[in-house]
Amino acid sequence: MWYNTALILTSLIYSVITIFICIGVIAKKKYNFLIDNIITYVTIISFLVLQYFYHFDINIFVLSLVLLTLFIHHFIGQYLNYYYKSKYFDRFLHILGSFSFSIFSYLILEKIASEKVYSKIYVFIIISAIGISLGSILEIYEFTLDSIKHSKNQKGQTDTNFDIISNIIGSIVAAIFYIIAVI
Repeated sequence: MWYNTALILTSLIYSVITIFICIGVIAKKKYNFLIDNIITYVTIISFLVLQYFYHFDINIFVLSLVLLTLFIHHFIGQYLNYYYKSKYFDRFLHILGSFSFSIFSYLILEKIASEKVYSKIYVFIIISAIGISLGSILEIYEFTLDSIKHSKNQKGQTDTNFDIISNIIGSIVAAIFYIIAVI
């Protein structure tokens, strides 16, 4: 019962924050960020609704961490323009994003898998591989956007390399954290 209440509360808070970010994005006429916000919001809310009805019960801390990562990306990174104000912000967010999405994705896989993995080394490898793979997919996505829309998500090879290194760090830290905190 407490989980469903926490899930609904988390969904409402995320919804209100997203609405305010969207209003701000419209006021600043950053319409490309508006589409990004809406797509992310619909995806997350769809997952949360499915989770509510199918009792998927992904750890609320991990869900909140994912939502916090998205909030930091949309509000601080895009709306407040910190991706361009600080080179360290992007690196920090890649570490945090890899950390939160690695564990989140692992928990989803763990819920749908027929057998639970108990070996710490396997869990370490799986979580690390998930995070590194998601980070690589994100870099390909950024490259594709830059190629098609002529945006500036990637600021050169050095930026991309630091993004990849940050993704690896976040993924490995996530794996270590999960092994120490959960297993």
